[in-house]
Amino acid sequence: MIGSFFFIFLVSAFIQMGFPIFFQPAKFICKEGEDCSDAAVCQRGPPYTLSDEVKSVAYSFELVCNRHKYLTTCFEAFLYGGFIGSLYYGEVIERRGRKYAVIESLLMMIGGLTLSFLSGSAWLFSLGVFFFNAGFRGFYNASFLSIAEVTNKVMRASTPMICSIGWALGQIIIGLLSLILINWRFIFLLTLIPLAALLYYVYYHIEDSPRFLVTKHKFK
Repeated sequence: MIGSFFFIFLVSAFIQMGFPIFFQPAKFICKEGEDCSDAAVCQRGPPYTLSDEVKSVAYSFELVCNRHKYLTTCFEAFLYGGFIGSLYYGEVIERRGRKYAVIESLLMMIGGLTLSFLSGSAWLFSLGVFFFNAGFRGFYNASFLSIAEVTNKVMRASTPMICSIGWALGQIIIGLLSLILINWRFIFLLTLIPLAALLYYVYYHIEDSPRFLVTKHKFK
């Protein structure tokens, strides 16, 4: 179980640390001799020619000039998702159990990634990353609790370190991948597929802790 959580933290780091690619402002391409500053291009008006050097969210949804503010909205949706997820899952973990919270949070992460991956607008993308980060915050708390309540003292102390190593490796891997992957959708897909596979494994192997079952008077 700890191994599956290790890999979930690893691939989740792809999204959490992929901001330099996802939210990089779009760059204009201008004719020779033209002023290519953002102010000058926006003053001339559309149609705009954008560089495909990095296919960020701004490139995909043409978030330039008067639409540039929506790039900030996408990022804020991600942050608010984490905040709401922390509040929501604090209640769910105690009322519904660790297993339920782990499974639901993973489903929310997968659903959010799928929505963002398939989105055709900045608003749907924002909604997707909101749900992804809300789910991740729930998974973060529920996973540590579920392991802490069913393992010995040594493993309880080692689990945060093991998951942190997975997170750090994810940061390194996404840094290397960013040298060759310039499209944010590819990174979302590389996160989505392993999470879906890990969900199947976790669903059949995780159990609620004896402590939770006792507090809910579930003795059988």
